[in-house]
Amino acid sequence: MINSWGHSTRFSGAVYGASKGRYIDALASAFIWLPQLLHLKCLLVRLHRETQGAAYTGLMPAGSATPIVQMADNSVAQGRAYVVAYVDYTHTLEAIEAVLAHGGHH
Repeated sequence: MINSWGHSTRFSGAVYGASKGRYIDALASAFIWLPQLLHLKCLLVRLHRETQGAAYTGLMPAGSATPIVQMADNSVAQGRAYVVAYVDYTHTLEAIEAVLAHGGHH
């Protein structure tokens, strides 16, 4: 049988079954390794904090940042938006200057 893209679908079921099996194997492997990866993340955070001379208090849940950290994150987002707007503005001015300098001809 030929699908709408003009490719044969003769082996598509076998390929799908094989890829599905590999996906399930990879997923099972990820669940096996997940506790070790979390332990490694905790270890790396602990080492990083020790190099800063700060105490390790454990990994904090998402959204538990202090208000000053949240304000800093918002400031970064606002700064990025400003940069995007400024770049658009300068490109617009350059385009206007090009039109004025060349009299509207390319």
